[in-house]
Amino acid sequence: MAQFRFQYPISCAAINPKDSSQLAFGLINGCFEVMSLDNKQNKLESIHSYEVEGNLRDIAYTPDGKKIVVTTADGAIGILDTVSLQVQNWLEQKLDGQPTALITLGGDRGIQTVVGDENGVIKMFDHRTSEEAVLTFTDQKDTITDLKFANGNVLAACADGTLCSYDLRKKRLGTKSEQSEYEYLAVHVGNKLTYVAGSCGIIDIYKNGEYGYRLERFDMKMKYGIDGMVGLNESVLLCASLSESYMRFGNVNPNKVLMKLDTPVEAGKLLVDGENKFVLAYGMSEDFVVYPIKDLISRVPIFNRENIKDAKRLLNDDKANGFFADMMPDKFEEHVDPDMSGSENEGEE
Repeated sequence: MAQFRFQYPISCAAINPKDSSQLAFGLINGCFEVMSLDNKQNKLESIHSYEVEGNLRDIAYTPDGKKIVVTTADGAIGILDTVSLQVQNWLEQKLDGQPTALITLGGDRGIQTVVGDENGVIKMFDHRTSEEAVLTFTDQKDTITDLKFANGNVLAACADGTLCSYDLRKKRLGTKSEQSEYEYLAVHVGNKLTYVAGSCGIIDIYKNGEYGYRLERFDMKMKYGIDGMVGLNESVLLCASLSESYMRFGNVNPNKVLMKLDTPVEAGKLLVDGENKFVLAYGMSEDFVVYPIKDLISRVPIFNRENIKDAKRLLNDDKANGFFADMMPDKFEEHVDPDMSGSENEGEE
């Protein structure tokens, strides 16, 4: 773990998907910082600094990592070059409300930006063709809290308790979920399932592409809600709250609440780099923290060939939080297959 501090509180952050050492931060004073992170030596150096008019609301890199898109509190959308920070396009007051969520879509056809605002309005801008929105959706009635892109659709979580899937090719709403009794705050898309975190600490689970009705609920026991959520792998979720100085691990399929990890700050926003090497955690303070994913995964209780002989200790480990209690017999040591606890060299030629 490495902790870093700015002079002013952080309002937003992003990681270059093609260069995990490059981080972009928006600060509450309107300053925009691009930093170089050396994970091995825990060093952070400033590459560029740029000041914009109005408070920065969100930052996102384009998928190729060559451009940075920013939104401001007055509804402006800007595109900057990653290397020089030269402004390449700036659209003033294109949103009716303050922007609250941002994603970028790119590729050979240029740059498209999808922005959600505090009124539940979602707009898509194509920066090749027009200064006006090319698509507008008004199917949700409260703050858009998170946006994700999956299988040609934009997924939008909303504070009104709905998850909407917008089909960009057909230019219409694809599916709108049943309304939850709590706010939806964060979305993580896995290989087969989509996880939507709520304001009461519960995760609603949907099958990918089928968002009308949830499959099940997963209570993460976080009473102040889940503001940030990422997947460390296909089995483990990491959740955080802006009101708590800890993160919590959760195993999925089967759903099991695991240990808490204390954090030096209330870091409710979580980002994973493109190489899946580290998690960046920040909140509404001047600090952010970087956690190597391999260190986080090492905290999760797992049975494997190397540690099966220590099963009794693992069952009683505090961090296991009763994870294996309903899966294994009471007298586990009497049921362990001796062939599973052999030496590491067993089977080698």
